[in-house]
Amino acid sequence: MTSIQRVEKALGKALPHRKTFADAGDFAACRAAEDWLRKHDYAVGRMERGMPRGLMIGADDWDIQKWHNLRAHERRALDGVLVGDMRNGPVVVMLTAEPEASRG
Repeated sequence: MTSIQRVEKALGKALPHRKTFADAGDFAACRAAEDWLRKHDYAVGRMERGMPRGLMIGADDWDIQKWHNLRAHERRALDGVLVGDMRNGPVVVMLTAEPEASRG
């Protein structure tokens, strides 16, 4: 089972919409992904080495905890995940649905 399959199994759903960020520099890809997600109204979970970060629509509505603190029903409620090497990149945004147009 691949890491993507493990994440999809934990969420109980497929994550067909993906966008990769490979910016160079410490945390550059991670920060670029976070900026893109905020522009598309996604809340981003807390960072935990080697683990996915949860994503939910409604950037101002959610405070998503570290992956190991999320219960199974909380993981299933996520709208996607951010995976990859947060320090060195690349990172991949994996979403359940196509994001809406950017806010402002």
